Amino acid sequence: MLKWLLLALFTALLFFGACQTEKTNTEMLTGNTWRIIAWTVSPPIMGITDWYANSEPCETDNLYSFATNGTATVDEGPTKCNASDPQTNTGNWAFNTAETQLTIISEGVTQVWEIEELTSSLMKIRYTLEDNATGGSHLNNITFKAQ
Repeated sequence: MLKWLLLALFTALLFFGACQTEKTNTEMLTGNTWRIIAWTVSPPIMGITDWYANSEPCETDNLYSFATNGTATVDEGPTKCNASDPQTNTGNWAFNTAETQLTIISEGVTQVWEIEELTSSLMKIRYTLEDNATGGSHLNNITFKAQ
């Protein structure tokens, strides 16, 4: 009898485990608040490649969130670089159909982020920033960690 009970329990666990679905990128993105933990730039800007290592604590404690209604929010976190800055700034975001590109629009600036990796705990993106002064461009690689 115990053998049949264990077999039935095992079968039920397999069935219900197989029914769980993978989360979409939208679900993973909007289900978290994110903080930058790494940021590199190539070629260097003002001689700096590791942008994160050269950032102030008031910048590295910022929190990023993406709501299901398409609103993106940057919260200044516990410390602000300038006391008169607002605690939060908002913009808009949208995925492309394949959820591999994330378009961010904030304060009249549009950035298109290529999603390199997105899990429930980590997001790696890259985007190109045009340098109007030199006519060149800089590839930004940013890693976010879910908070």
